[in-house]
Amino acid sequence: MIAEIGGNHEGDFEYALKLTDLAIDSGADFVKFQLYRGDTLVSPAESPDRNAHFKKFELTRDQHLEIAGRCAAAGVGYMASVWDLEMLEWIDPHMPIYKIGSGDLTAYPVLHEFARRGKPMIVSTGLANLEEVLDAVAFIQEVNPVYRSPDKLAVLQCTSMYPIEDKDANLRVMDVLREKTGATIGYSDHTIGSLALLAATARGAQVLEFHFTDSREGKTFRDHKVSLTRDEVRELGAQLERITAMLGDGVKRPLPCEVETNHVTTFRRAVYCKRPLKAGEVLKEEDLVVLRPNHGVDARLMNQVVGASVTSDTPAFGALNVDGVVSLSGNAVCPLCGREDTKVLSVVTRRPSVEVDYQIPASEYLRQVRQCAGCGVYFNQHNLIPDDFYGAAYNASSYAGKFAERYARVRALPFEDSDNKHRAARLNQELILCGKGRGGRVLDVGMGLCVFLAEMLEHGHQCFGIDPDAVSVANAMEKVGVAGAHCGTLDTFNGEGGPFDLITFNKVLEHVADPVDALRRAVDFLSPDGFIYVELPDGDLALKHGSTTSRAEFNVEHLSIYNQKSILALGSKAGLKNLRVHSMVEPSGKCSVYGLFVPTESERSV
Repeated sequence: MIAEIGGNHEGDFEYALKLTDLAIDSGADFVKFQLYRGDTLVSPAESPDRNAHFKKFELTRDQHLEIAGRCAAAGVGYMASVWDLEMLEWIDPHMPIYKIGSGDLTAYPVLHEFARRGKPMIVSTGLANLEEVLDAVAFIQEVNPVYRSPDKLAVLQCTSMYPIEDKDANLRVMDVLREKTGATIGYSDHTIGSLALLAATARGAQVLEFHFTDSREGKTFRDHKVSLTRDEVRELGAQLERITAMLGDGVKRPLPCEVETNHVTTFRRAVYCKRPLKAGEVLKEEDLVVLRPNHGVDARLMNQVVGASVTSDTPAFGALNVDGVVSLSGNAVCPLCGREDTKVLSVVTRRPSVEVDYQIPASEYLRQVRQCAGCGVYFNQHNLIPDDFYGAAYNASSYAGKFAERYARVRALPFEDSDNKHRAARLNQELILCGKGRGGRVLDVGMGLCVFLAEMLEHGHQCFGIDPDAVSVANAMEKVGVAGAHCGTLDTFNGEGGPFDLITFNKVLEHVADPVDALRRAVDFLSPDGFIYVELPDGDLALKHGSTTSRAEFNVEHLSIYNQKSILALGSKAGLKNLRVHSMVEPSGKCSVYGLFVPTESERSV
């Protein structure tokens, strides 16, 4: 919350101090002023009345510095729209964040001066059309690339009139600004009251700016009309806390209050038989009914129950045990940490449209997406993938006999659209930081199309690969030109070409039943100062962009899906120390999490 005193002091320093103290006491995060001199802001020849107005409202350097010190002493942030760049030199040390007012959105010399300094920046967009906003954002980012991060740049929807009608708040613009700029989004308010601020927060605004006064009564300066008082800001803060809590984290899942009360079971229905049954008796549709609670066979499996036989004597309306039909109400063990405290996020009974067709019969398609309450890993529970799947069926289904064509297409993607080029650039930089420069020895486990290794060869590294599919190995040797490629797994690899400075698992371990063992085996082939790179689907991030059936991160071939917590748990269980972990949306739109790991000393000595 930014309490904008702005010009409400009307040039009276004592009144400015009073407003500052009230704003500090309101609970606002920042108290904001405007720094200007009339003669350096408004042409005295073209607009003499406006020039005189701003001259009347001027405060001196010492007065502004006293206000900034007052805020700092109270532990509240100080902020200002600085409209005179000479004043920026002495006020800059007191401002952790820059604020660009709407009127300066197109003042590129002003934007340049702030952008080159690199502090977090908030930009208001009153008076502007979308093209002007995007041009200004692009200019700022061109001057200083740090502003490509939403942690460094916020863009505020604003309408530059005082006051504005409700319809002119135009809060839906925030959705467009979020999509088009990728910046943090907020709202600068000029309506009467605080309702627009509450609505903006509910729509996702993370920065709120509003004008501030001691009282609106008897005031003639226009800004007081749209200003909030101390008590109104206090009430606003309390309401914002509630709204923020109500927004949640964006991950659709059964919440603890639903799970702990057992409502997931008691509110949902299962299949029951209306009459007593003997073991071996075949169920008919007319015998069945779906009732609460969800004990035995989930109601989603009604069609599979018809024609099946019960495995034991069952009283009328008793929980069913049906031959060949799996109960979905039981628990499952986490494949990473072994805990039994796992919860069902979804039951998938048909192939999602985002999933490759692996020729699984529709009548047999059934899986659960679960999450462990301990390590946080997501996992698919099913028996749909055969043991030899990655030896041939995976590539055959994924590339449909067009392996070479798919390789050429992915390899030809420009940098801005290529996951592999970004990954290779990232890891090339890591090798440089480790003193390897060009010529590092890289082993990619599960190389698939081998595009990543082709990119690493471009950076001058010696590349080797492992894959259980002979088509992949042949492509790596004949088309890509790697130094060595092994058809098999780490279990059958003899270490040829090692030890390696970098071992990579790029979207591989989600397919592996025991990823901990795979990482432990990799340590055997690592050079003394080498490191391991692990990249996996990020379930937390994916659920912010869709559901378990609309996001490919949760597809059937992924035995486990990770997040930052679980990738750290994976490394720890393998005896690895984490150097860094990061989540990202890749150019392809995939949600991924990666970690860099090195063996602990005890693991190296094994």
